[in-house]
Amino acid sequence: MENPLDNNPNSTRFNPEDPSQVSVDSIRTETFIFDGDSIASCGDTTVQADGHTRRIAIDSLANLHVKEIEAFAATNELCFVKRNYEAGEYLLHQGDLAEGLFIIDSGTVQVVDKVSGHLIDQQSAPGVFGEISILTGQPCSADVIAETDVTARLLSAQSYASCETAGLNVEQVLGGLASTRLGHHVHDALHGKTLHGYRIDRCISRGGMGVVYEAEDPDGRQVAVKMLMHRFIADESMQRRFADEAAMLERLDHPNINRFLDHFQEYRTHFLVLQLCDGTDLGKYVQQKGCLPNAEIKSIIKQVAAGLLEAHEKGVLHRDLKPANLLISRRGEVQIADFGLSRLRELQSVENTIVGTPTYMAPELFRRIDSGMRGDFYALGCLMYQLVTGRHLFRWQVLGELIKTKNDFCPETAITSESIAELRDGNPVDPEILNWIVTALQADPQKREIDLARIASRD
Repeated sequence: MENPLDNNPNSTRFNPEDPSQVSVDSIRTETFIFDGDSIASCGDTTVQADGHTRRIAIDSLANLHVKEIEAFAATNELCFVKRNYEAGEYLLHQGDLAEGLFIIDSGTVQVVDKVSGHLIDQQSAPGVFGEISILTGQPCSADVIAETDVTARLLSAQSYASCETAGLNVEQVLGGLASTRLGHHVHDALHGKTLHGYRIDRCISRGGMGVVYEAEDPDGRQVAVKMLMHRFIADESMQRRFADEAAMLERLDHPNINRFLDHFQEYRTHFLVLQLCDGTDLGKYVQQKGCLPNAEIKSIIKQVAAGLLEAHEKGVLHRDLKPANLLISRRGEVQIADFGLSRLRELQSVENTIVGTPTYMAPELFRRIDSGMRGDFYALGCLMYQLVTGRHLFRWQVLGELIKTKNDFCPETAITSESIAELRDGNPVDPEILNWIVTALQADPQKREIDLARIASRD
């Protein structure tokens, strides 16, 4: 059967019989196949915890798509018309449909929101702009003004339509380029736009699958709006997965699960509307605080257990439980978020793909053995260890080494009250928490006897 994610450009592949072939440090705490998204509001100026590194990666990806468009231009020169603009002249007007797709050959342009006067971007050769309007059929979201004299090539909207009709897949390239632009800045092309009644205020997070915005709903309440990236515009399997996430979330109504509010399609992609957390994600929280006191750890675990129990009782497996997918409010309220990899328990996994975050994944999942909710239990164990010690249980460089370590791991000897106390500056861990961790981290899924109801009801 064809793998539904085979065409996902963000996926990481390996042979389960020889997993050591993969040596990618960046996936150590990222979601396997695609990144998870945070729905937490993390400050006015920070889009990602490691924004500088992320921005370099995004710029590199944008340049790759520009080169693809340039290559297309070189082999289809008849589609393009050369244009010259003097400094101060407008190439695109906010509120109007783009005349087409522009490629800058020389000079510099500024992308400005005329309503706020905010400088969104500045581009020089070989910059490309107009792609979001031509891709979605929506009016331009900003003015594009020549800062210096500019020479550019224009692929008109009519020529673009002819290219698509002729089977020249410009759309896929434009979708990839749009994905690098949206969410790149706190205020991007959707800033100030009203989509399906939700006014977009700012970008608060982006991952490999989507971008999350803070927005205002028709009643003036702040919400999180999660958008499927445009690079999946022609990927039916990814669009279906995003829609499935909405359907999955509609099943769940619990204070410890990030609440689903709405689902709509606009700008030729899918959007989810979710409850906005006024705090941060648990990964950033632990990074800032280090190992937590026993009472706070128990409070967090109790809430996570309650939310996970609700999901399991409604037949939903999360499959990507980790600190980055848990939200903690300023009042200490915890919610499980990002059900992008979840599936129903009654449906046996038929994917020919490994999904999840390697650091938190149960060892049997790397062998494509479906352990159901016991896979979530293992991730919970890794999470609890991180709360107790302030660090990851498994630190690795080569994926094959991680898998072997997990298969051979004996929590009874590796995780003791003495070893934990050393990592907590002599502060002992609550014996009950230690027992939960050891039980959850059993390599044999049948030995992971976790009573979520009992944990959730603990004082």
